[in-house]
Amino acid sequence: MLLKKIILLLVLIISFFQVHSQTSTLDSLKIELKNAKADTTRISVMLSIGYESWQERQSYWDTIIAESTIALTKNKNPIAQQRLLESKGNAYTMKGFMYEQFGQAIKALENYLISLKIQETIHDNEDMIMTLINIGMLYLNQDNHVLALDYFNKSILLNKKEVGDSITLYKGYNNIAAVYEKQLNHKKSLEYNFISLNIAKKIAYSNGVALSLYNIGVAYSGLKDETKAIEYYENGLKKMEELKDNIGISYSFYGLGRSYFKQENIQKALVYGEKSLALAKEINNLDAIKNTSSLLFDIYKKQGKYKDALEMHELHIATRDSVNNVSTRKQTLKKQFQYEYDKKEVEVKAIAKAEKEKIELKAAEDRKRQNMIIYSVIAGLLLVSIFSIFIFRGLQKNKKANKIITQQNKIVEEKNHLIEEKQKEIIDSINYAQRIQRSLLANKELLDENLDNYFILFKPKDIVSGDFYWASKLNNDHFALVTADSTGHGVPGAIMSMLNIACLNEAISNGFTSPNEILFETRLRVIEHLKNDGSASGGKDGMDCSLLCIDNKNKILYAAAANNPVWIIRATEIIEIKPDKMPVGKHDKDTEAFTLHTIQLLKNDVIYTLTDGFPDQFGGEKGKKFMSKNLKELLKTNANLPLAEQKQLLETAFNNWTGALEQIDDVTIIGIKI
Repeated sequence: MLLKKIILLLVLIISFFQVHSQTSTLDSLKIELKNAKADTTRISVMLSIGYESWQERQSYWDTIIAESTIALTKNKNPIAQQRLLESKGNAYTMKGFMYEQFGQAIKALENYLISLKIQETIHDNEDMIMTLINIGMLYLNQDNHVLALDYFNKSILLNKKEVGDSITLYKGYNNIAAVYEKQLNHKKSLEYNFISLNIAKKIAYSNGVALSLYNIGVAYSGLKDETKAIEYYENGLKKMEELKDNIGISYSFYGLGRSYFKQENIQKALVYGEKSLALAKEINNLDAIKNTSSLLFDIYKKQGKYKDALEMHELHIATRDSVNNVSTRKQTLKKQFQYEYDKKEVEVKAIAKAEKEKIELKAAEDRKRQNMIIYSVIAGLLLVSIFSIFIFRGLQKNKKANKIITQQNKIVEEKNHLIEEKQKEIIDSINYAQRIQRSLLANKELLDENLDNYFILFKPKDIVSGDFYWASKLNNDHFALVTADSTGHGVPGAIMSMLNIACLNEAISNGFTSPNEILFETRLRVIEHLKNDGSASGGKDGMDCSLLCIDNKNKILYAAAANNPVWIIRATEIIEIKPDKMPVGKHDKDTEAFTLHTIQLLKNDVIYTLTDGFPDQFGGEKGKKFMSKNLKELLKTNANLPLAEQKQLLETAFNNWTGALEQIDDVTIIGIKI
């Protein structure tokens, strides 16, 4: 886990935006800006000043965008238009980069996508390659590996077509290697690191050569080939020392120390660990201090030097909270989603209320005016010979009132249109949240790699879902699959599902491989995250779920279940794994362990995991629940059918049962054939 964090930090060292703060350069640029007459020159110089001074104010980049937009309307020269659009695109890229540094991932993505659209329009291929890499890095930092790989691959394809071997092509392959290393797919990581190493050597990119050598060492260590790891760490160290790259040297010392420790060469491990810590302290690299103090703790503990071990443990704890981790980033994303949704909902409700009050007030005034007209007409008819003048005035008032009514109707129509637009914005925001949530679910590539024959029936009640299915490869090479029902549905359920997935990730990252231990650790983290949610009970939310850990090599199933059962149909027999009657969350039994179930699987066994949405659905002639008994019988009767047909049969049965009634909950059923 520590090596995986290090590789990500080293990848981030290679950045598109370099800071150059030489005073002489800035002074000459400011003089050039003062003397610039053409808009294209002025805006280009402003961009250069922004790069040189590492301008962090969003308003600075907004000014460049605004001036570019105005200049585009005035200057119709094609060459000038091209230059202005390039500047505008680069300003959006910088604005997105700044948002990313401040942890505002959604705003960063919005600006990157605007920049990408501009660059595609004007065929600005070199800038487009870097924008694709920036978007990929944004998704990688949010642990959205599917979209990160997608954007890195797009950058590589465009690079090969338009540029050829280059630093940006190196970055594309290097970043893909980093994604696979984060997924603990060390073989794939090794493959892409060797590709990036060859490119770096070909273009004489020394920093890239040094970084790739180090990354290859990390991958070999992940594959438990410490001899190879040491060889590449040492080669990388030589390059980094030539480059005087103290950050890289510190991590190389750490990598060598950790590999020698795994080989039980304690003396060499100690030498490199102490070198790494000394250099990390000198350059104030908190992440390196955190990692190396953990290594030295293990070494001193092994040597029986408990006082020194305690000192390193305290140093590790002191620096740990200063380093960003995966859970913090996902929590930030979850709060941002909730903030965006709540803000738009409040806006629409306030506008709707204000407009309703205005319409009601105008309607009351219109009724009052109409009554006055009627009374005037009646009085005029009675006294027509005397008060004809009053009749004329009354007619004029009537004409004016009709005109006002027409105007009010137009205003009502405009306000209704505004309300519809605001409602559409809310729906668009929820749809965007759906795309983010679906990217966190188990992806098809991972499922196909570990399951030969399966189906997933996933029917959220709303656009986003409290139900989710999630998978991961464990350290013991078992395949873990979770089918879960988070507290609530819709937006609150979706947000809870992201917290549950983050907690599962943390449990597995801490090395737990047994399903009952994973659920117990996940429950501790869910309770910890929700204890300060403001409720009197201290946060009783969580999830009901089943967790399967499949040993594909030996055909053994390890399972644990919280309120949701697991069914195995073997020929005509149903084997039921009964769940523990407690959720993964705060509960009267939240200190009790979950039960571990172990089952030897046979060929043609069909495993079913599910949430309570299907059996609890109301329908049929009498509007009653479908019930687990009926669902179990339906699955047993059709277990011999191909899984694709089973999925279709279940969907048809659910729709027929529901009929004209509303779906009451999210529905998830997963079938796996051995």
